[in-house]
Amino acid sequence: MSRKAEIFAASAGGHLDLLRAIAPQVLDGREPVWVTSSTPRGESLKESASQVELLPEYERSPFRAVRNVVEAARLVRRRRPRTVVTSGAGVVAPFCLFARLSGARLVFVETMARVNSPSMTARLLSRVAERVVVQWPELAPALPRAVVCRPTLLENLSDGRLQPGSGTFVAVGTHGQPYTRLLEMVSRAVEDGLLPRPLRAQLGSAAWSAPGVEASEHMSRDELEAAVRSADVVVCHGGAGIISSALAAGRRPIVVPRRAALGEHVDDHQYQLTRKLAQWGLVVAVEERLTADDVDSARRPLRVPRELRERPTAAQVLEAALDGSG
Repeated sequence: MSRKAEIFAASAGGHLDLLRAIAPQVLDGREPVWVTSSTPRGESLKESASQVELLPEYERSPFRAVRNVVEAARLVRRRRPRTVVTSGAGVVAPFCLFARLSGARLVFVETMARVNSPSMTARLLSRVAERVVVQWPELAPALPRAVVCRPTLLENLSDGRLQPGSGTFVAVGTHGQPYTRLLEMVSRAVEDGLLPRPLRAQLGSAAWSAPGVEASEHMSRDELEAAVRSADVVVCHGGAGIISSALAAGRRPIVVPRRAALGEHVDDHQYQLTRKLAQWGLVVAVEERLTADDVDSARRPLRVPRELRERPTAAQVLEAALDGSG
């Protein structure tokens, strides 16, 4: 394998969506090597990319963590990376560290989901990365030498909205902790006539069902985007990937962020992101109960904030680093 091949490494989900948005803009048609997690979303990447490497998830299992580290070391020896661009999260961190120790350049791009506080992966990898890119100015002071770019997953926004869809689509993302609270909230709102039928749901790890619901545990990126486009109303957790998919389709999503205090996530970064986007009028933020006003707001046309057009793109920030990789 040539040492001049670029590697893009991220866990499946919003982290991977971020890098897939950047890669075509900076590689000039060259094929990257993708390193991601061994999940249904990771497997589905093989349908559209010719070079995909999968690393085992480990969550809180020490045995799986050791397996991940061993596989990461083997992958670095086999691929011999020259440049690694990563957005995290933890599943690719050992690979990135081994790549850096082997002499590879490392570029870290923090996800749009982090507004005020960096992720654990950012705290770790920013110490050894050649370049660090963040997407919100509020985050720059927490990561020395960070460069601020335009939120990448919001680059495809346009004013107005597409043709109306039908029914409601609810998505909880790929995070390991179940999000039954959101699913039950949406189901009640449909039963009360606040949200339109039919209801289609992406469940993640939740053991949940309801009469008349078309449910899938996981969806490929193409399936998810098709579901978003065809829906009248989109309701989702505060994941950057699903929010950006809804906005790109002209839908202002109703967002119910996961909360750490309720055991739905490890911290409250989804709440921070949701609050920021709600200030710009890009999402409808909901905490506990959906109302008719929330649904009406979700159906109003989008307006792109001026601030989004005034910063350099992540691709522009990364071009210099990749051009210098030889």
